[in-house]
Amino acid sequence: MTKEVKVLCFFTNTEDELVIIARDKTRRFLDQCAGYSTLLKVESLDPQVDRGRLETLKEKVTHVSPQGTVIITCGTRQKVITLTGASPRMEERDFTNALVNVLRDAEPKVCFLTGHHERDAMDSSEAGVSALKNLLEGEAYKTERIGIKITAPEIPQDCDILMINNPNGDLHPQEIRAIDAYVKRG
Repeated sequence: MTKEVKVLCFFTNTEDELVIIARDKTRRFLDQCAGYSTLLKVESLDPQVDRGRLETLKEKVTHVSPQGTVIITCGTRQKVITLTGASPRMEERDFTNALVNVLRDAEPKVCFLTGHHERDAMDSSEAGVSALKNLLEGEAYKTERIGIKITAPEIPQDCDILMINNPNGDLHPQEIRAIDAYVKRG
């Protein structure tokens, strides 16, 4: 880490044993992480007790889960982890993904090629691949469908990853040239 990251934990004071366990495990985990870097600042608030403070935060908090909510912020980037379910707890992978997300300077863009009867990234039926799109967006990637125009064959400059998903038919030679140029520019 080269930038300061602020972690705000919102836990309601409760008698619910599962919530207490989740809160204590989350706090121990985050305190341990903060021990590895002076750039990681961890703070806990009770949204019922600290209502005034909650409303003045620059981090817009629209909902606080009864089991706990953790907001990770770096600069203008923010990621919210909501603890829910029968066994609410902060998973290490969720924290790590959120940390990577807020430390990035930009959101990489994944472009799904269209125009060849591919499985549609926006289609939630069994024929589509929206689960992949949703997973990518959950990991802080932007997603977009693109078509390569034969009259002006080019992959957009802001496309970081080009996904060609099982086309039903051959690509046009102009499309192949555009893909080759995309690969050559790195």
